[in-house]
Amino acid sequence: MTETIRIAGAQIPIHDEDIEFNKNEIFKALDWAKENDVDLIQTPEGSLSGYGPAWEDQIPKLQKALDEVEEYQKISGVALNLGTSFLNLENCGAIKRNQIRHYDKEGLLYAMTNKTYTVHGDGNSVPSFHPVQSFNMPFVKLHGVGMICNDMWGAVQEQGTDYKPIKALNEILTEKHVDIIFHSTNAFSFPEIEVDDKEWKTGNLQSLRNIEHQFPIREVMDMWTEAWLKMTAFRASCSILTVDCATHWGWTGNEDLIDKCKTSSPSGFINNLGEWQTDVPRYGRQYFYHDI
Repeated sequence: MTETIRIAGAQIPIHDEDIEFNKNEIFKALDWAKENDVDLIQTPEGSLSGYGPAWEDQIPKLQKALDEVEEYQKISGVALNLGTSFLNLENCGAIKRNQIRHYDKEGLLYAMTNKTYTVHGDGNSVPSFHPVQSFNMPFVKLHGVGMICNDMWGAVQEQGTDYKPIKALNEILTEKHVDIIFHSTNAFSFPEIEVDDKEWKTGNLQSLRNIEHQFPIREVMDMWTEAWLKMTAFRASCSILTVDCATHWGWTGNEDLIDKCKTSSPSGFINNLGEWQTDVPRYGRQYFYHDI
């Protein structure tokens, strides 16, 4: 078991309706990771399935793509935290989940993180009703936990809503004594240039199309997400690897827009004092690593 580990993130574009495109992006990230002696690489939320309910009509295609990613990852020898929605086989049957699948270097699925704070954009994905599931990493002396998008952002304003925790997950984590949080996210962003109407077909974007309001909303969210990430690391006395998507919800594959959307939150590595240890650009396809 190694004393140090090189962990990485892949801030990549995600096509919500093209699983094959997403699979190839993950292949490229694994190739980069292998070339740079990375031990583990993480992808954003929904990086294979796409974000939103479109994957629910492509389950056989998603299963085939996952099989191919698993085989490619195993050959690469790079551990993978894969963000994807999936029809997960559980004791009570086949359940639609938004999850992070944690694979070791030999391709063994050693842990799964299912999203707790699901939102409208998650489609029919079922939230996790289990307590926070932490795990020991099999190839390094680290105790970790996964969080998906709103699992990090969900806070007191959502307390007591039926299936949601009474305490924010961030607060619960301070009691878990984990070494690292693996956070995959995919939230509000928008193209900063005039685009074709088809780029705005997604319902999530329609209400925010007015350019007059997009930038103020993003400024508020920027301050909130960065402060929340840093305070979570500080309060829980643990590090955070956080990775966001490079494109907006409903992106139609227009390559010209990949570097025209500022990510909804920063990607990178934060230490247990709440300090950024990386400086990852907020635009475009970015790969980064940090040694811990």
